[in-house]
Amino acid sequence: MRKKILHISIIFLLIFSSFINFFCIYDDVEAKLDYNSYNSRIEKFGNITILYQNGSFYNMGYQHGYLLKQQIEENYRAFLSLINDEQYNFILSRYNDFICNYIPEIYIWELKGLSDGANISFDDVVVVNFGWYTIIDLACADISVWDRASKDGQLYHIRSWDISYNIFDPVTGSYLVENQILIVRKPSDGYVSLQVSLAGFIEAIGGFNEAGIAVSYDMSKSIDMDVRLNPWYIRQKEVLDFASTINQSIEILSINRTGGYNFIISDSKAPEAYVSEFTSKLSYIGTWDDPVESNYPFWSIEDVIRRKNLFIDKNTALTQRFPYNPRSIIHILNVNSYHFLNWKTYKSLSVKIEDLWGNLDLFNLMDILRDVYCGKTDFVLFLFVNFFDGLGSYHQWVACPSSGDMIISFGDRYNKAQFCKPYVFNLYDLLDSFISIN
Repeated sequence: MRKKILHISIIFLLIFSSFINFFCIYDDVEAKLDYNSYNSRIEKFGNITILYQNGSFYNMGYQHGYLLKQQIEENYRAFLSLINDEQYNFILSRYNDFICNYIPEIYIWELKGLSDGANISFDDVVVVNFGWYTIIDLACADISVWDRASKDGQLYHIRSWDISYNIFDPVTGSYLVENQILIVRKPSDGYVSLQVSLAGFIEAIGGFNEAGIAVSYDMSKSIDMDVRLNPWYIRQKEVLDFASTINQSIEILSINRTGGYNFIISDSKAPEAYVSEFTSKLSYIGTWDDPVESNYPFWSIEDVIRRKNLFIDKNTALTQRFPYNPRSIIHILNVNSYHFLNWKTYKSLSVKIEDLWGNLDLFNLMDILRDVYCGKTDFVLFLFVNFFDGLGSYHQWVACPSSGDMIISFGDRYNKAQFCKPYVFNLYDLLDSFISIN
């Protein structure tokens, strides 16, 4: 009888303990969600989604994953549908064997937070974030104007991010362009910033921080690349999180570089901006009055620096194209080369900026960007935009870091960004609304 009672007691205790453990686990999960989601949220303004994230780097990743789970799943399916198992395993092994050794640990924690928040395997998060640019081409534009070139002497940073519009989720039919995000980022250790990205990606495609630093990049393909190192988009994020000067920014961008890209780095406090052209082993860093900026057929504009997906320095350019002149008949006839189209876009943007030099501001710079990308300023660009699906801008923006203002347009599945409504935001107003719900 005692044995029976003892057995019943043990069974009762085990069942009771199971219920206790279940509710404790449930409470822990709820507490984790509350803690990591605390003060974080998403808001919609037209077709623009704003993500507010704060706290530790793990927490910011978790907030991103938890709040944008559906959009992340769509973006990941869109990318993973473009690669096979062999490519997947190659990207994953390259990360595990090489890349993870060069990335600051805080961003690995952010990736882990994103994985946990979205309940997506860490392997998928890694493959998407570090395999993305191995199969996707970028054709962007980056400009900075300041001092005598602008209407009020303030610095303005201009950006257009251009990739294929034909990337979509085969399950839901949602397009990658629909899942872009504008991030108000408030790390517990680092600068507040306004960044543009994609749901599920920890990279900063571009933006500016409260220290007055703005940065953006464009790919500039080169035979001198080493994709095993710290990707440029992670180092650009590190600039926005931690840099307060151009020198600090350049130092971050120069370390363990993969190569094959340009950066425009702006400091609104100076005000001034620099361009950096990086291959894995070569570099050029300069501003508007450097003789390199006037290498024919390119030319310099006082207090203005700009780039398309072309190197202008002749040493870095040798790793990219021959002949040097992008207007060469060889480049014009080469259907696999975008050098001539990049040149035409560079030239059109430059001419329009010269027309309004000394009177440039947030709004007319956005007008210039949109007019050029709509093909209103050049017949060749008009043909490319309207008949060959060229200049496919996902988003375009102009920012004044000193005031915190940004005018930005996101594209949608039907229209490129240059044809979509722009919205005006202010970092500090957004931050105030963030703080007010604390």
